[in-house]
Amino acid sequence: MSSFQVVGSSPTSGIGVMETSNFAHVIFQNVRKSFLPQEALECRYTLTSYITPNPKDWVGIFKVGWNTARDYYTFLWSPMPENYQPGSTVHRAVVFQGTLTFTHTLLSLVWLQELLRSSQGLSEEREEVRRRLQEATDRVRQLEEDLLGVTQRGLQKETELDCLRDRLKKLTAERDRLETQLKNDKDERDLYKGHLRSTELENTKLSAELQMLKAVELNREVTIAQFQEELDRLRACVTQKDHLEKELHTHAVDKAEMGRLREQLRQCEEQLQASRQQAARLASELRDSANARDRTMTELYRARLEADALRASLADAQAECRRMETQLDHMRTTSQQEVVRGP
Repeated sequence: MSSFQVVGSSPTSGIGVMETSNFAHVIFQNVRKSFLPQEALECRYTLTSYITPNPKDWVGIFKVGWNTARDYYTFLWSPMPENYQPGSTVHRAVVFQGTLTFTHTLLSLVWLQELLRSSQGLSEEREEVRRRLQEATDRVRQLEEDLLGVTQRGLQKETELDCLRDRLKKLTAERDRLETQLKNDKDERDLYKGHLRSTELENTKLSAELQMLKAVELNREVTIAQFQEELDRLRACVTQKDHLEKELHTHAVDKAEMGRLREQLRQCEEQLQASRQQAARLASELRDSANARDRTMTELYRARLEADALRASLADAQAECRRMETQLDHMRTTSQQEVVRGP
């Protein structure tokens, strides 16, 4: 606000005290505190060297307690000084005619150039503050949106991490199950290998027995052929005996010859009986050999079937082991990749 200094004029009838007002770089002189209605008001002021006159400068009459530049009663344009030299002091005066009615109201005269400039500066500063406030608001809004996005992404990542943890737990359980199953399959494969080795040994043993039985059968067949020849010879003897008996009945022979023939016949009968017994024994042995051969062939065939089944089971077990090892390696690789990619 303006400061007032009393110049020394004493009050008279209807005329108030004259004062000097100093506002910024403009000095107002002989400013009254009161005046008569319908009286012209002369305002004298001095422009100091700290201010440069401007054609848009004006002097206004304001109410005491004014707040804005619009709170004026009236104003006059400040005339530009003639032959103005920059940095010099200029004395000017304006006269307000008594056309307004001021009823005992205390008025102030202010120099508005500095006020307008200050108001313009404040307006610019206000616009700058508004701009900065808007930028700050936009920045805060952007940061809030970014924070919301980061929070959502964090929640999404946390959800993905939980899913990955659950998947890792399931994969770990599946891996443990597959490892247990793989161990069981390996044990079963080893058991199959043991059975296969035992079966192959038994097969080899049966093959050797079969070869031996074939050799025995061949020898038996040779013996049977020999006994068949002997049997044919004995049959010839029997035929000869029958023939001799017929000759005995047909021809009369002496007792010595008869005794010889009977002895020969007895020997032929004994030999025939022995040959029959040996043939029966050989036939029995041949039947036993044939039965043993059949049993051996049956056991060999069964052993071969069992060996083939064991080989097929072993191949299936090995294929299953390879498949499970491949699946286990794939699960390990997948688990490692998901653990690396997860958090």
